[in-house]
Amino acid sequence: MLLPRMQRVIVSYQEGRLSRRSLLGFLKWEMVLADHNTVSTFLAEIQDKPNLDSDLVDEVTRTYTENVQHWVFPEEPALSKAIPEALECTFPELIQVFKSARGALGVVLDALVGVNVRLNLRGSYGAVRDARLLLTKEIALLERACEDVGSGTRLAPAFPDEADEERPSWYSPHGAPLSPKQITWLADLGKESPEISLTYAEGITAHSHPPQLVTERIKARERQLLRAKEIRAFEEQERRAMKEACPRCNSASGELCRTRAGKETGVHKGRYRIAS
Repeated sequence: MLLPRMQRVIVSYQEGRLSRRSLLGFLKWEMVLADHNTVSTFLAEIQDKPNLDSDLVDEVTRTYTENVQHWVFPEEPALSKAIPEALECTFPELIQVFKSARGALGVVLDALVGVNVRLNLRGSYGAVRDARLLLTKEIALLERACEDVGSGTRLAPAFPDEADEERPSWYSPHGAPLSPKQITWLADLGKESPEISLTYAEGITAHSHPPQLVTERIKARERQLLRAKEIRAFEEQERRAMKEACPRCNSASGELCRTRAGKETGVHKGRYRIAS
C-alpha cells in the first residue's frame, strides 16, 4: 500500500500538481512508515526514471539513507493494554492517523459545498474548516516531535526555572512523559548546552508510570464501570419493587405508581421496603 502511494505522488509531481517541497515532505513520512525492502524498491525505481531530476533523486535517497533509516523509537507495546478500545500504533503511525482524519475533514468540506438541497451551511463549513486547521497545526507539531524522538535529538534536562518550582526533572523516576510541544521546546534548549543534554529515549528509561492520557482513560473507564454497576443494581431493585403492590397508592403488582391526582409517577419508597 505504501509503495503505490509513493509511486502516485511521484506522478503527481511530474504532472505539476505537487511542489518539490511537498513531494519531499510526503515521501519522508511515507518512508518512515515503510519497511526497508519497500523503500529500497521505491528508490531503485526512481533511479531509473529519466525524466526525474538527478538532484531530486539524490535528495530523496539521502533523506532515507542519512536520516529516516536510522530513526529509533523507545516503544513499549503494552502501554495501553488496560484499555480494550485503544488502537496500538507507533509514533509515525499516529501521525498518519491524524493525516487521514484531516483528509476525511477535507471530504466533509467538499460535501458541504456539494449538497443538493438549498441550505445555509456556512456555520457548518466554518466549524469543519477550523477543526481541519487545528489538525494541520497539530500534525506539524507531532512531526517535529516525532523527528526529535526518532533521530535522537538531544534535549535539555530541565525547563527554565524548573528548579525554583521544586518540580522533578522530566527524566527522573518521578518525572512525567513530555508532550510534543515540550519535546520541541527542550530540543531547542538542548542546542544551547549539548554537553548536558540527553535523548528522549534516555530520559524516559527511569519512568514506570503509564502516560498521563492512558492513566486518565483507565480511571475514566473504572468510573464508567462502577456507574454501570450501580445502574444495574438500581434497575434490579426497581424490578423487584414493581413486583409488589404499592402500600401508598395501592397500585397493583406490575403497575406504575400514581399520585393522588392519578398521574403516573416514580416508584414509591414503600415498594422498595417490601421488596428488600
